[in-house]
Amino acid sequence: MSEDWLKRYKEAVRPQTAKRSDKGVQAVAPVVELKLPMPSGMDKHIRGRRKALAVYQTQKASLERLFRRCASKRISSDQFYEQLPKYWDGKVGDRFQGKGWEIRGKHSDFQALSQSFINILDSTDEDRDDVVSEEIDKLREMEVPTRGAFLSEMLSLRFPNEYSVLNDPVWRYLTAMKYKAPRGASEGAHFIFLAKTLRASLLENPDHPAKNLAELDTVVWLAYGKKRKKLKGEI
Repeated sequence: MSEDWLKRYKEAVRPQTAKRSDKGVQAVAPVVELKLPMPSGMDKHIRGRRKALAVYQTQKASLERLFRRCASKRISSDQFYEQLPKYWDGKVGDRFQGKGWEIRGKHSDFQALSQSFINILDSTDEDRDDVVSEEIDKLREMEVPTRGAFLSEMLSLRFPNEYSVLNDPVWRYLTAMKYKAPRGASEGAHFIFLAKTLRASLLENPDHPAKNLAELDTVVWLAYGKKRKKLKGEI
């Protein structure tokens, strides 16, 4: 994690503003520290994740243009889906999650999701958590299925210090840690609480080989990557 980011995370306690009234976002400061997994072989996986993040940097501008074209309706949702593998794919080398997403995500509303992602990209550092929460809740109301694993991966790729991927191994890990989000938190607030908790856990464990949330995700995959049934309340 960068020194500037650490300073901002530790010191930037922001008051609630009239513009950001999303219930629970400002109030969900992490109150627990999660025990971070230390599975055998994780160093190799972390190196692989760092390589994927480096590849993403070469695709970032093109991928953002694709999102902006879809958000502005210059291309359709179907066209977005067809062109996405040019910039984000296992063959390209910048994809975190495994196979199976293509079938589940094919018929999603990528224009709505692209508009939300661009709103997040265009937000300030100070407002980003609030905007992420608001956009996830908006997409939930619209029943956009790709607001979970796909959007969270896009966020983790772009902001690896700040957001983790929502996937099955993460949920198994959280279940094992007896993690619970604040009662009554919206889906968006839940995501931000999780992000803040993982950030705090990494800060409290500076000797852990994973140095950001994107790297921690691959460690969690290694430690908890077994198939299971989806738990009630998961995003």
